[in-house]
Amino acid sequence: MKLIIISGRSGSGKSTAVRALEDSGYNCIDNLPISLLEALIMEYLKEDAASTKLAVCIDARSRSLEKFPDILMKLENAAIERQIIYLDALGPSLVKRFSETRRKHPLTTKDIDLRQAIDMEARILGSIADLANLIIDTTNLSAKQLSEQIKERITLREESSISLVFRSFGFKHGIPTVSYTHLRAHETLRY
Repeated sequence: MKLIIISGRSGSGKSTAVRALEDSGYNCIDNLPISLLEALIMEYLKEDAASTKLAVCIDARSRSLEKFPDILMKLENAAIERQIIYLDALGPSLVKRFSETRRKHPLTTKDIDLRQAIDMEARILGSIADLANLIIDTTNLSAKQLSEQIKERITLREESSISLVFRSFGFKHGIPTVSYTHLRAHETLRY
């Protein structure tokens, strides 16, 4: 079983990373409470674990984040290939992103402004950041660039096949349809 845990501060691109993994064939769960992680993995392990690819996003809204290292230790003995990806960006960039989208930061209240919430979130997620296998700074990345990095660093390394797209059409038959042919890396194409 392949497990990818995505975390990071709000506005750093977690949703973009989850979508990139979902497009690459991962079963994805966004904003998973940490208390449900172990049960979810055990449920997946009951099935055919060898072919399972699971990605979960855990953020600061999840209660009991201090239990994260203990949960990972319990999973060490399971047949899981896991990777933790932590996304982050500089504070001014996160403030700008929230200003542009006009979304409310999940930790802001009437007593906590945006800058304080961003700093508080970094402290809350510190235990996950310390355990991360891959930390990506998204300060200067667009959503498209982040998706490409996720696919390059995670999914392209896993793939051992090549996908080719063949299009054939005649104007008298209407709009062309697309058919996909998958070849393994060592197979050759014959004409």
